[in-house]
Amino acid sequence: GTAAAAGAASIPPPEPSLSSAPSLERKTEPSPSLSSETRAVLSSIGTPSENHFAYARVVLESIPEKIRKACEEPCGAAAVVYALLLDSDPAIRRKQLEYLESRLGKPVAEETRRISAPVSRLGEAFFIPIADLALVSLKDLSEPQKEAFREAVGFLSEADRQLSLFEYTLQQMIFRRLQTSAEKQRGAAVAGTDAVLENACVLLSVTARMGHWEETEIQRAFLAGRARIEDLFPKARDLSLLPLSDLSYPRITAAIEALSRAPFPQQECLLAALTDTVLLDGTVTIQEAEILRAIADGLGAPVPPLLPSELTEAS
Repeated sequence: GTAAAAGAASIPPPEPSLSSAPSLERKTEPSPSLSSETRAVLSSIGTPSENHFAYARVVLESIPEKIRKACEEPCGAAAVVYALLLDSDPAIRRKQLEYLESRLGKPVAEETRRISAPVSRLGEAFFIPIADLALVSLKDLSEPQKEAFREAVGFLSEADRQLSLFEYTLQQMIFRRLQTSAEKQRGAAVAGTDAVLENACVLLSVTARMGHWEETEIQRAFLAGRARIEDLFPKARDLSLLPLSDLSYPRITAAIEALSRAPFPQQECLLAALTDTVLLDGTVTIQEAEILRAIADGLGAPVPPLLPSELTEAS
């Protein structure tokens, strides 16, 4: 089952930069806000606490047993991830399932189809928590199987010739957590303060734009994050908010990759700045949670899965 779910070992992994989606887009209306517990958890991002573990237990209990059981072994976990990526357009969905059947085998396509119903009923707010759960078992894949799994995820994500923020975040989570030994050795330390600030500006800008809708509010959110890093980097005062058209997925990926090799105190400061940016208006949207997860995963910082307010505030 595991080998079938992963696919043929000869398939090369996808590139981590997502060149097929040249520019990040945001929804025309704000996505639902996440809970007050989410806000408390984000305020201590990167520093696991008992609150993190308690919150994670609430998340786990909120996922239906059928999905949890599927995620207990790699074959089922792979099908769950594939189900998260199935398109709502019937023609694109058919193309995706045909790909799974032709490349990975009929059982994989059938299991993906079977598990897709309970997955889709949960809605977008659950997609990242479900992916978190699935990735625990997927770490048990061999390196060739990880490469093949990532290739399948890349195809399914881009089958509609677009890339959503969730799909980008999922690809980043998979790439970081399922890296091969060779990939973990790549890269040199980020060079100099100017390079750190240039990349920090990219991440502060995209985070500000994902959760705020009026330009004045976006600017305020950016400045709140920038203020946090000014003590460590006085030259940060010269940073300016980047337009959405400058925030391509490849540029975001490059910024995360560069800052993943920055000294820990700089990463810690940046994560605090990003949290200040998100929490300026007192709410956390699904899109903010997704982009923050992509960044934190890239920096190796623990972030518990995040759920909508009606679930965590009722528990």
